[in-house]
Amino acid sequence: MSNQNSIVSDLDVRLHISAFSRTKGKEYFVKFLCIVFFPLLPLIFYWKPSWWAHAAFQKCSLKTATHIFVKRGEIEELVPVQIIKADGSLTNATTQNVSSSLDKTMLVEENTESRLFKFGAVRFFWNESENNFMRQVALESGHSIQEVVSGFSEGLTSSQRNQRLSRYGANTIEIEVKSYFALLIEEVLNPFYIFQIFSIVLWGIEEYFYYAGAILVITIVSITISLYKTKKQSQDLHDMVTGSSIVQRFNQDIGQWVAVDSRELVPGDLVKVEAGPVQADMLFINGTAIVNEAMLTGESAPEQKEPPTGITGFYSPEKHRRHTLFAGTNVIQARAPSSQPVCTAVVIRTGFYTAKGDLVRSILFPSPVGFGFYEDAIKFIGILAILALIGDVYSTWLFLSRGDNIKKAILRVLDLITVVVPPSLPAAMTVGTVYSQSRLKKDHIFCISPGRINVAGKIKVCCFDKTGTLTEDGLHFHAVLSADTMTEKIFQKPSIELGQSSLLLHALATCHSISYVDKEMIGDPLDIKMFSSTGWEYEDSSENEKLEYPTVKPPLGGLKGLKISIVRNFPFSSDLQRQSVIVKNDLQEHPFIFLKGAPEMVASKCTSVPVNFTTELEKLTRRGYRVLALAGREIKQSMDEIQKIERDDCENNLNLLGLLVMQNQLKDASAPTLAELAAASIRTVMVTGDNLLTAIAVARDCELIPTTCPVMKVSVSGSPPQIQFTPETPQSGQPEQVPLQDQTIERTPLENGMSKNNWRLAVTGKYWQLLRDNFPEELPYIVQRGAIFARMSPDQKAQLIEELQKIDYQVIMCGDGANDCAALKLANVGVSLSESEASVAAPFTASCGDISCIPILLRQGRAALITSFGTFKYMALYSLIQYVSVLILYTFDSNLGDMEFLWIDLGITTTVAIFMSNNDAWPILVKKRPPGSLLNPTILMSLILQVIVVVAIQAFVTVDVLNKSWYVPAKVNITSEDEDIIGMVNTAIFSVSAFQYLILSFVFSQGPPYRTRIWKNLPFLFCLVSLTIMTAIICIWPSLEITRAFELAIYNKDWGEENIVSESEAVPIFYRVSLMFLVAIHFVIAYAIEELISTSKLVHKLLNIIRRKKLPKSKFKRLEIEIQTRNSWISSSTI
Repeated sequence: MSNQNSIVSDLDVRLHISAFSRTKGKEYFVKFLCIVFFPLLPLIFYWKPSWWAHAAFQKCSLKTATHIFVKRGEIEELVPVQIIKADGSLTNATTQNVSSSLDKTMLVEENTESRLFKFGAVRFFWNESENNFMRQVALESGHSIQEVVSGFSEGLTSSQRNQRLSRYGANTIEIEVKSYFALLIEEVLNPFYIFQIFSIVLWGIEEYFYYAGAILVITIVSITISLYKTKKQSQDLHDMVTGSSIVQRFNQDIGQWVAVDSRELVPGDLVKVEAGPVQADMLFINGTAIVNEAMLTGESAPEQKEPPTGITGFYSPEKHRRHTLFAGTNVIQARAPSSQPVCTAVVIRTGFYTAKGDLVRSILFPSPVGFGFYEDAIKFIGILAILALIGDVYSTWLFLSRGDNIKKAILRVLDLITVVVPPSLPAAMTVGTVYSQSRLKKDHIFCISPGRINVAGKIKVCCFDKTGTLTEDGLHFHAVLSADTMTEKIFQKPSIELGQSSLLLHALATCHSISYVDKEMIGDPLDIKMFSSTGWEYEDSSENEKLEYPTVKPPLGGLKGLKISIVRNFPFSSDLQRQSVIVKNDLQEHPFIFLKGAPEMVASKCTSVPVNFTTELEKLTRRGYRVLALAGREIKQSMDEIQKIERDDCENNLNLLGLLVMQNQLKDASAPTLAELAAASIRTVMVTGDNLLTAIAVARDCELIPTTCPVMKVSVSGSPPQIQFTPETPQSGQPEQVPLQDQTIERTPLENGMSKNNWRLAVTGKYWQLLRDNFPEELPYIVQRGAIFARMSPDQKAQLIEELQKIDYQVIMCGDGANDCAALKLANVGVSLSESEASVAAPFTASCGDISCIPILLRQGRAALITSFGTFKYMALYSLIQYVSVLILYTFDSNLGDMEFLWIDLGITTTVAIFMSNNDAWPILVKKRPPGSLLNPTILMSLILQVIVVVAIQAFVTVDVLNKSWYVPAKVNITSEDEDIIGMVNTAIFSVSAFQYLILSFVFSQGPPYRTRIWKNLPFLFCLVSLTIMTAIICIWPSLEITRAFELAIYNKDWGEENIVSESEAVPIFYRVSLMFLVAIHFVIAYAIEELISTSKLVHKLLNIIRRKKLPKSKFKRLEIEIQTRNSWISSSTI
């Protein structure tokens, strides 16, 4: 049957879906089997919904499905298909009604039945034309801005609103806060806790009461803490995002504004914009507003919102942020235009479909981390389970051949499973992450996705935004250059040096989007600095209600009667790279248009530019200045015509007025941090929306690009298109750069995937798009050698991150504003520089305000990753040590005693696992990165060798005891149900194995170069010393009480008749002491193995030979080798 499976896009996540239909006979039969095999079969189906779907339902086409199986990463769920009827009611789909409810389109206006399923808090509707389910869309999909403005400027009727309410649902972001009972059921049904319950029941039957009781207490405490934290997190998130307010909505039926609860809003509603929280994503219709968007973007500077006057093309809330109010933001000030009584906006998206809803969903349903460690851990547990099966087969054969008591044999076989697969493994693995998160918080780095901390340990490339990240957020005014005297005079005090009738001064005073809120100037920091340089005064309706337009005028003593009103404002667009205003000078007959923006863009709008324009611009940008161009001309239209004029109709045929030169200073931490990353061979990349030459200059100032490193500017031109590489002209004082074709291309060793004869590429957003369109096969090479990506739009920043990931880079993105949000979310690790702890713009938020947080995060990530490896290795060896001990003792029809199990599992292993993860990160970020997989050859070799040593020592002790003249076999009753614990082999094996746990906890607590040395971890050191002394006392010279509790074959003549064994049945004191020498030898061997494997280059070469590794595994390293040997890639004709 066709189209049974498909892939559905949920923003940046792909959902794999499969179609099923209900078959009552099959479903009832499977339910009957669940009753018969209760609780095993229901648990299996609960853990594996895909098995339940295939067992109880019939595969079918998506078109006729009654249920959809959804897989998102590791999350699986079988959800019902529902039908929205024409009257708005919602019912579950059945095989009878499913065929009559097929949508032909996705249009909300269609008054027909619609099929959908819900997953991850959003709806997916059936689309007949696509023959697939599609994510619910709202007014932003397939509508131009002008269609939205004109089509919904009168609001909705009641019938339209009801229809939309049934389709989109209520405007709420409901976070379910489950009861403690519901959480308890979910927690207990976790496979980990089911295994715990199974183990406790088994130990209870075996009368291991102490150990079973201890594990029961630990389990109850663990569940209680987990329930409390889960409940608190849900409640906190619910309180943070859930809320409503009264809004004014226009009712088309009665033609009036009506106060309603914001939860009743639907896409298409027309609402008043007033000061206060924004409850839905909305498109501005008229007026202006000052909005605080810190909760969504982490950017503290308020944003100005304006109607999309003159904007054409399809509407996109992300692309047209300037004209969109987002749910979760806060309107500081709303100002209606003079021609309208109120500010208005059209609701575009509601509930979980809003920008705020998407961010909340990213917390509730985080994207898969895509990190191999966790998958490898599951595989390794599978290997342990196979070992348990082998042990069970051996034990079964052993007990049957010996004729042991059946009940005892069954219990021991089951007991072996609890030995090999440690119940405490998940808890032990969590401890290290908790420690790391706590340490990051002390360094003012806040994490909302703890799983990403380990990912930070494998970062290979760091991408940085420029403005506000590497450089200061606030620009400093430097000077202006007049187009008339560009090479002759620089005006550093335009308020004094430029005449008050100068058009350049008028452009500086008016071409901005600043406003006043509570007598404080609000707006882009560049605009504020630019306006302040004029010394003029600004006034708007917040200061003077009689003003129709914002006005500027010179200070007292200026030109008499000079006052300029800003009658139209076309806001800055990162896509257009410009902003313009239309102004009316009271002393002039006609209005003027002034335009400000990227020099290249402004020059393209001018009729002519000075011959030295490009030369002077390059001089300034190479010195690291941020340069904007200003242009203007007179407009002949009337004031009424100006209010209707399109942006593209007036932003042309301009006269260049001059250049605005701003100084963007490096942050103090930028250069030292980049030097630290370079010393660790971590590649650094700048991705910015600024000018290319400015970006290169800043990169050289902060040593992101070394002073002696050649830089090639990449361009695409010609027909057919060809890639061109142009050498950057060196700055004064810099060494002359060698043309690429004259360089010696040789196979040099790779550092961080890049050779030492290192030339870099610089690309602009314009050519990036051309490269993607025309040369997709060459793009990986550009990305591999690219260091500067300038004039990049937000989407292009995200594309760069994706391309880096395609060539096997683990990427960290660090940015500070809304333009970086897409890249921050797509990166393996995203770091937002924000003062807010609760910013959800990225998994990590650093309140330090500079990139000094990056090395800290990388060091802590490496420490956390090594801790995870060490803890997992320890827990695996803990299981295997006990596995070997138990199998040896089974051979002699014995076992470890209750207190012996308790001391090993609780006294040693649990205590050690808690504290061994507490090592802090090593203060130096080294070149060598930790392994990223448990299946890494060095880790596997370590585990295999350590297991061999453990088995060898326990086997040696067993054979040695058996061959001693004083050995007396334990008296065993194979028909008895009781355990036969006391014996010489038991005492010897326990005495050695107890120290093996301590030895391996020490050798697996790796220190430098990723973590501090073990003696810096004082709690762990104290714990280790204390446990070693106590274990030595137990095994060598215990008291009578300890001997009885541990059931040891130890005799002391001072105890007289209270001894539990006779002198001939006891292990002699001299032998117990000699075992300590064997323990010391084991320590030396185990420590030597770890040191040899981790530091020896010979071992690594040997491993590469065994693996027959000829080429690097990572794509970026293979690309680098190709680049070095592929001279034709950059030919001399292109330079």
